[in-house]
Amino acid sequence: MTLAENANQRNYQHLVDQLYQTSDFDFVGVALQANQAPHQITWQYVAGNRGEQF
Repeated sequence: MTLAENANQRNYQHLVDQLYQTSDFDFVGVALQANQAPHQITWQYVAGNRGEQF
């Protein structure tokens, strides 16, 4: 991972955290699809309830 990629990850998480803190949501998250087969979708950046159902 490059420094730029690492910085982008922190920025995305920061935005998710800000949205969670300033809104009335129980959960805020960004799910991304993998580039490689089987193209799974996983939560990459989340804030709030992190139980098994997210």
